[in-house]
Amino acid sequence: LVSARAFRAGGTPLFSDVPAFDPWFPFIQRFRELGMTSGCGATAFCPNGTVTRADTAVFLGRAFIAEYGR
Repeated sequence: LVSARAFRAGGTPLFSDVPAFDPWFPFIQRFRELGMTSGCGATAFCPNGTVTRADTAVFLGRAFIAEYGR
């Protein structure tokens, strides 16, 4: 799965509220790069926002598509 792979995230933060020193930065960056998330606004990710089960289902579905294709 995507989270189990070793990867490097791009150095320039794609979201204004997730700085490069954040421990979750590489994962959030990679999710954005793969099109798995677009955040909660034009430039924000809202890392402390609530995630519903429906949101989680979308993340998992997109992760499987990113990993294995359609």
